[in-house]
Amino acid sequence: MGKKNMIFIFLLFFLFGYIALAQPESLKWRFRAEYKITSSPTIGPDGTIYVGSYDNYLYAIKQDGSLKWRFKAGFWIQSSPTIGPDGTIYVGSWDHHLYAIKQDGSLKWRFRAKGKQPITSSPAIGPDGTIYVGSYDNYLYAIKQDGSLKWRFRAEYKITSSPAIGPDGTIYVGSWDCYLYALKEDGDLKWKFKTDFWIQSSPAIGLDGTIYVGSWDHCLYAIKKDGSLMWRFKAENVITSSPAIGLDGTIYVGSWDHCLYAICSESEGYQLASPWPGFHYNYGRGRISKIGSP
Repeated sequence: MGKKNMIFIFLLFFLFGYIALAQPESLKWRFRAEYKITSSPTIGPDGTIYVGSYDNYLYAIKQDGSLKWRFKAGFWIQSSPTIGPDGTIYVGSWDHHLYAIKQDGSLKWRFRAKGKQPITSSPAIGPDGTIYVGSYDNYLYAIKQDGSLKWRFRAEYKITSSPAIGPDGTIYVGSWDCYLYALKEDGDLKWKFKTDFWIQSSPAIGLDGTIYVGSWDHCLYAIKKDGSLMWRFKAENVITSSPAIGLDGTIYVGSWDHCLYAICSESEGYQLASPWPGFHYNYGRGRISKIGSP
């Protein structure tokens, strides 16, 4: 066999090997709803996957992809579900309600927003079990575990941002009125910080207490615990992505400019006060741990 033929065969093996390695992982399963899914899934401690759909259903899906149960709301479910310490699933709907659903899929209670406007904000749960959720009617609601109203706070425009709760009980939430609000546990205003455009991004809290939030003004803001500006980073387009904080303090956030940014900071990991006090953190954890650590 000539040298050229050997090189050709070698290149073929290399090419096919590269293609094989480049193939995506095989599909484990897929579950089909009756309309689009924009809600982010939440995974329960038993491995059950919960996700909402624009077909008006909240689905509970087993680990093998089969349906465990489904719960029907009165309209679209864009809100991402939150799971309480007792296993109750909380989710908002465009039918103006926040639903509390038992682990077997039956209704525990439902709470209607006073302004009869959609709830697309994902709920947060405080250490005392209070559920916090925003609405298109401009209110942030604090709801007791029995489904009754504890208090409500009025912003100047709708709230689609999901609240985050600091270790001292402070509730942080953004609004389309351009403000990030810091609220006391009784619902009184602690402070508010104004950006130059809408806030749809959900805030993240660093271990040093710094609050990070994006805005439609293209900026990611780092805000001190007292409500003053620490710094801001400007992207080239809108930031509606919710920031994530790495163990080394790096802030990760996406933008409409097609970029994911990694930004240096002094914060190291999340500072969380309850099993689910912020947007899409791990169930039952106060912070993200290193791989392999308890």
